[in-house]
Amino acid sequence: MKVVINPKYNFLTGFIYHLPGCFFKDGETIYQGRNILKKYDIQGYRLIVKRFKRPNIINQIVYSFFRRSKARRSFDYSLEVQKRGFGVADPIAYIEIKHGGLLTDSYYISLYMERMEELREYMAVYRAEDRELRLAFARFTAQLHKAEILHVDYSPGNILVKKQAGSYVFALVDVNRMKFKSISVVDACKNLARLATSRKVLDEVACEYASQRGWDSLEIMRLMGEYSDRFFKNYAFRLGNKAWRRNGGSCFALPSFFYFQKRHAMFTIINGFGFMMIICVRLIFGKCFLKVFKTEF
Repeated sequence: MKVVINPKYNFLTGFIYHLPGCFFKDGETIYQGRNILKKYDIQGYRLIVKRFKRPNIINQIVYSFFRRSKARRSFDYSLEVQKRGFGVADPIAYIEIKHGGLLTDSYYISLYMERMEELREYMAVYRAEDRELRLAFARFTAQLHKAEILHVDYSPGNILVKKQAGSYVFALVDVNRMKFKSISVVDACKNLARLATSRKVLDEVACEYASQRGWDSLEIMRLMGEYSDRFFKNYAFRLGNKAWRRNGGSCFALPSFFYFQKRHAMFTIINGFGFMMIICVRLIFGKCFLKVFKTEF
């Protein structure tokens, strides 16, 4: 078991080392899905522990030899974001557990962010009274991008906000997917595309963001709207595809065939031949290969 602890929190060493053995028995579950989030009150500190879903065998190899685990990336990226002057849940530690030399389980521990709420409710529908918050958020995002921080999963559920001393304070969560690089117009517009289903909300954010970056506001509004429409159209299609399969639909019947055809250029080019090749692979390698193939794209 590999354990890395932020030196500021060495006094929590005992709890951290015992965490994997008591995770399912102790703590308050606040989310359970692909990953599990639990809240703990330890020595006067409120902590959030995220247990990541056990990776499939391919990703076990990848995370063991070629890429940092999600828990380690969460820890490292949080420190980097803090170093660049932006809010994030204070990283406490991460844990990696291997069996047979391969990563099987990982945990990330951070400090709970008190009195902060998700941005989600402010972006879902247009309300005039939330205008100042949205403009402040656009300015925050512009500063984030100028600092070359790109949160790949920049959705309203991963951005927290609170009002403090008459101004808005923002913080990032779920930071295991980050890039630190110069951010172009296209990068920025794609990054903001999933923030709002309301075009009025998105246009307001786009206009203020463009102003902060010194870019043409009409062009940014147009691009952001285009990428947003594309994102939510694909998102709706994926939800429909999942519902189809949950209800017993075949992965090689409609709408799954059109999902592959829409998302991958090779299906457009070779169409029926490519489809038959996938069926052959499916028969040879079974459901496990199909699952890996879909997640890789």
